[in-house]
Amino acid sequence: MPGRSSEVQREQRARRRRAFTLIELLVVVAIIALLISILLPSMAKAREQAKRVQCAAHMHQIGIGLSSYATDAKQRLPMRGGYTYNLKEPFAYFWPSSMRTPDHQTLRYPVGIGQLYPKYCGGEGAFYYCPANLTYLYDNTWYGFKPYRSASRKTTTSPRGRDAANEGYPIRVCELLATLEAPVYIERVALTDAKHIAQTRRAVRKALQVQAEGKGFSLVEVLSACPSGWKMAPTQAVRWIEEQLMNCFPLGVYRDRTAELPATPPGPREFVVENLAELLEIPVGPSATAGDLVLPAARYRNPRLKIAGFGGQGILLLGLVLAEAGMRAGYNVSWIPSYGPEMRGGTANCHVNLSTLRVGSPVVSVPTVLIAMNLPSLDRFESEVQPGGLIIYDSSLIERSVQRSDVEAFPLPATKMADELGNTRVANMVALGAYVGLTGILSEKQVLTTLPETIKRKELLAINEKAVQTGFQYAREFRRGS
Repeated sequence: MPGRSSEVQREQRARRRRAFTLIELLVVVAIIALLISILLPSMAKAREQAKRVQCAAHMHQIGIGLSSYATDAKQRLPMRGGYTYNLKEPFAYFWPSSMRTPDHQTLRYPVGIGQLYPKYCGGEGAFYYCPANLTYLYDNTWYGFKPYRSASRKTTTSPRGRDAANEGYPIRVCELLATLEAPVYIERVALTDAKHIAQTRRAVRKALQVQAEGKGFSLVEVLSACPSGWKMAPTQAVRWIEEQLMNCFPLGVYRDRTAELPATPPGPREFVVENLAELLEIPVGPSATAGDLVLPAARYRNPRLKIAGFGGQGILLLGLVLAEAGMRAGYNVSWIPSYGPEMRGGTANCHVNLSTLRVGSPVVSVPTVLIAMNLPSLDRFESEVQPGGLIIYDSSLIERSVQRSDVEAFPLPATKMADELGNTRVANMVALGAYVGLTGILSEKQVLTTLPETIKRKELLAINEKAVQTGFQYAREFRRGS
């Protein structure tokens, strides 16, 4: 059988040639690992690129929707925060409460339950469409736990889910707003299947009709998925809405008064000024102005004042009396105080405008007049004064003089003069009288007539009047001497 034996040996050698040795197997594994290490980054980049393409497609659809809206709304786009943006006039913004017309309805985008509940539900004829995906709605984005999230939803800052004892209970907005009298139509819907999507479409259409007819406030709350934010597949996110979210936030109509209200297309509201002074109990007539308005020298007209000092010097009262006297004299005036950490031990200030023209802004960023009652105030605001302006400073407390040469400086020992009158706290009225006496912006009589209406403690009225008179006379003598 030698032939048969040699045939078997040849077959065995052939089998050995077809099998891998251990070294060959290791080489193959190394090659596969090398290929995987090369391909994995490329695959990750491809997935990232796919996400970008998907995002770009979504943005494209949003752009198409906005373009369609602008086509139907006279080139105006809806903007977050309650304004509309006019494509033809890039810097023209319109507040829908006062500018809304029958052919231009504005969508609002409320974020924050504090805004939505007390301010925007006073019967305003607007429709609010709220996609509730638990990510952004009804909360400030810096909070780690959204008040809208249900108890079973886990987050980065709450990996065990919502604990009512720690984070509180979810806020059911539809149920909350349905307790108000102003809302006309409130419904909660969902975007899960064809049936609920159709219901959402009907709800949105009805809310838009309510707004177009001017019947009042409408809210459509939509439970929608956010798979990327929830770290779920789209099907899982939809199933989670149906199994979890709908149990916490039931669907349905929570308020519908559309049938009982008449259609009243919105229009501009007229502001009636007749008898306004009487309604506000503002005195009118010659006694209110205490004389005719006499304009001062040209360099002192239409002043923009910044009055500054430390807490307790009556800085805000000084500005308030000046603005009140200016208003009674016939000026257009504004007065705003500055509140902040500087009020406690540092500089406190207020802004005052007296103008024969309309005041465009109450904020005085470049003052024409600075009244500085302490050194920190002079150090802080001296550089802000407009060239050619006036700086009045309390030389009793400020040892240095004004460093600028392009402004008029008036050193006034206000604290010393008030101390001589018997009360250091009336230094502010000394400064007020000195400013009026130096510039002639008001008469002494106009200021004194205003004091009884602004000084709350009547026992201090006499010394405040004396302080105004003292400062007024000091400034008049200073001006005659110069």
